[in-house]
Amino acid sequence: MVEVFVATYERYVIGYKLALQSNTENDEKSPIAKLELSFRIHSAVNSLRCMATNGKVLACGSTDEAIYLYDVINRKEMGPVRSHAATVNCVDMYKQKIMVSGAEDGILCLWDCDGKPFIFSLLKQFRIKHAILSVSVEPTTGKVALTTDARGYLKVWDLFSCVLAYSLPLKYKPHTVLWSKCGLKHSNHASKIDRFALLSDNFLDIRNLDDGESISSFKIDNCGILTCVKFITDELLIVSTSQGHLILASLRDSWTIELRDAHNARIKGLSVQRVSEESSNYFVFSGSSDGYVKVWSLNTEQEPLDLCFVTLTNVKCRITSLESYLFVDS
Repeated sequence: MVEVFVATYERYVIGYKLALQSNTENDEKSPIAKLELSFRIHSAVNSLRCMATNGKVLACGSTDEAIYLYDVINRKEMGPVRSHAATVNCVDMYKQKIMVSGAEDGILCLWDCDGKPFIFSLLKQFRIKHAILSVSVEPTTGKVALTTDARGYLKVWDLFSCVLAYSLPLKYKPHTVLWSKCGLKHSNHASKIDRFALLSDNFLDIRNLDDGESISSFKIDNCGILTCVKFITDELLIVSTSQGHLILASLRDSWTIELRDAHNARIKGLSVQRVSEESSNYFVFSGSSDGYVKVWSLNTEQEPLDLCFVTLTNVKCRITSLESYLFVDS
């Protein structure tokens, strides 16, 4: 079961289940589904800015300097945790082990969530001089985090030793950094994540962690400001824009496919879920500032590649962030 979560300007956290329905005529190309409301919680003091989930806990950063925690299994509030002194701009989680958050105050916080159930304790604070815009934790080991800041630096943090590994100035000042979640198979080694994406207002750059060199880059103009990016596969990404467009970018062939007017407003959140481990079918979730959540399907083996609209819902609030999670039946 896939569940979609949205954070809103009006302080609501809302969850929707993606309910699939049988489609005997054309099931592979265009699945039939609908979004069913699963919960709606109103608890934060100020508007919510960002969110992340590990499948048990949903963490939402707020403009009131707190991170609000929600038990997504039992659909209830867990209360806030506080250590920042300004708006929390970004948060990411590694399994049920750690959480990392960054804020306008230039502080990166490392939280332990591996003890008692739903207990988050502050392990370490890293202080820099500029606002932290984005954070992403390496998804296979949780030992490395990447951040971008208002000065235009990419920073690599060693979470195991709790030190800054190195800092790299970038000319295009990215506002978002994101690890690939698709491991590359290496001889004599398990699957390894070794690439990440950087997104600025009009530039997408994919880099290799080992040497920091760019693998592929795309300058995307005349589409508005680039707002969000997600990996679909290790060679295919999706980017959203302030004008409501969705753009597929292929590293292998260095082309882009643009779906204009996917939304009628700025897209504030993207998420991608693979239908199953061996499947080439994916669901893409997009949420815009006018309150619409849309679901798209994509088969990476079909030619030509295209996003097929599946369903939508209106949350009747201004969306600020969106995440999804695939719950596997035990």
